[in-house]
Order: sequence, then structure tokens, then C-alpha cells
Amino acid sequence: MQNEEFPKSWKIAFDGMLSPIVGQVKATKTVILHPLDTKTITGFVRKSDLIEAAVTETGDLPIAFSVCPRVVSLKNPGKAARVPVRVCNLSAKTIRIESKSVLCNLEEVNVLRSVPLCEKSDAENEEVNVYNIQNDEPHRDFGVDIEDSELTEEQKSKVYNLFKKWETIFPKSKIDIGHTAEV
Repeated sequence: MQNEEFPKSWKIAFDGMLSPIVGQVKATKTVILHPLDTKTITGFVRKSDLIEAAVTETGDLPIAFSVCPRVVSLKNPGKAARVPVRVCNLSAKTIRIESKSVLCNLEEVNVLRSVPLCEKSDAENEEVNVYNIQNDEPHRDFGVDIEDSELTEEQKSKVYNLFKKWETIFPKSKIDIGHTAEV
């Protein structure tokens, strides 16, 4: 079967397995976007039970507006989910988004860690591992010079500690743009 081509239906099935797109979000009602306007639109997507989180992306969609990428949860029960999509009209023309038109694609992501932004933290009670900027321990240059800033020594230490804690997410050179499906 080396010289024979696969049937078209097989090719479509194999291409579908390779695609990171898990669904297309469609508008639930007609929305008007004025020039330089930004809105959050509730979209609708048919989902798989296996996927817990996805990110909103335009991908190769031919749309007249921009979509702000954001991670959305698909954990709710049922075969469909409501998805908030943040859209921006960066043009000088008013855009009309019709009901049931495609807003964006959803691409699967694995959420490794999340931050409870709406909950109060007990930061005062937590022990902080402070990075000592006075010692001779070398630290990587993250492209930010805070030595001549108006920050206190304690604040500078906390900034360097934050950089050190998350150093794996910072690029190592100007051409290190990276790619991940984990957020």
C-alpha cells in the first residue's frame, strides 16, 4: 500500500486526531462591536468529556475582530459549555457578529497550577523564602534592571525571589520563544 493513497475519509480522520483544536465557539446572540471596542461575549461549544480546560484562539479563522486568548474551564456536566470570549475591534469600522457565527477555536491545555485571584490569602502568615541579593550567589539576568529603582532592599529581594522561582518560564535568549500546551 506504499504507492496507494489512503481514502479521503481516513485522511480527514487522521488530520483530526493531530489537530489541537477541540471545538469552535459560536456566538449565542448578535453583537455589535464599535471601532476600538472590547466586549466579553458568551459563546457556546460542544465539548468532549475528556477535556477539562482549553484556551480561546483565533488560529486560521478569517474573522474581522481580535480574540484575547484566555483559559476557560470545560468541567461542567453535559455535552455543551458556555465560554466567555473576549473580543476586540481594532478597526475603524463597526463589526456585526451574527448569532451562531464562529467566534474562535478552543485548543486543549493542561492547567498545571492556578491562582485563586478572588480569595483572600494568608500571605502574612506564610513563610517566605527570600532571595538574598547581597550574597555572591549569581543570578540570571532577566532583562530587568531594578538596582537603580526606588524599590526598598526587601522589595528588590522579593522581585529577585519571584524571578528565581519562575526562571523556567523566562526566555534564555532573544530567539527562545518556546511553545507549550500547559498553563
